[in-house]
Amino acid sequence: HGLNLKISMGEPALHTRELDFGGKEFTFHQQSDGMLGTTAWDPSLVLAAYVAKHPQMFRDKRVIELGAGVGVPGVVAAALSNPRELITTDFLDEVLHILRMNVETNGVQAKVEKLDWKDKEARDALGRFQVILAAAVVYGGATVNARWRHDGLVDCILDLADEDATILLAYEQFHEVDSEFFDVAAAAGLEFSQIPENQQDPQWCSPDLPLYIVRRRSAA
Repeated sequence: HGLNLKISMGEPALHTRELDFGGKEFTFHQQSDGMLGTTAWDPSLVLAAYVAKHPQMFRDKRVIELGAGVGVPGVVAAALSNPRELITTDFLDEVLHILRMNVETNGVQAKVEKLDWKDKEARDALGRFQVILAAAVVYGGATVNARWRHDGLVDCILDLADEDATILLAYEQFHEVDSEFFDVAAAAGLEFSQIPENQQDPQWCSPDLPLYIVRRRSAA
């Protein structure tokens, strides 16, 4: 997969990870301590590989990445698919710093914005998008109020998505929170279709890392 982990001499807290998608090599800065949002988690790699395999889905579209972390899917989309506009977002300042570094390092045209999913004014200011990318944003744990996060994520998707928008969601299965998120989303009018592995990059897919296309439920 072109996975090379190298220490960046100028920033001891950061490493660089080299990844190949669509025949192009990318370099991503990340933290070694695994703090939320500062490491390229596996779901983001699965989603980035799908983006690289299906660039036509994003061409000439307004695209936004939610909970981007180090920004692998968004950077790959910006580099390979020629979107009309791509905005990659996260909330923590430490994460946004690394995200900006990765956009600059890879020389792509993408805006980096701070976004709190619960901030409706901020959501409205961004407008509507035809494609939404979201990887590793569904999870739980003792330090995370999963229900609060899931409600905020669903509200954010509904406010940002065009009527016919395509939302691509990749996550790692955690059985204690999976059903809760899908229940919240279904109650809000979202429908999920799992993307079969034969439509994904065979080097970047796993039964434990499902990838979904999400759309608004049709009125009919």
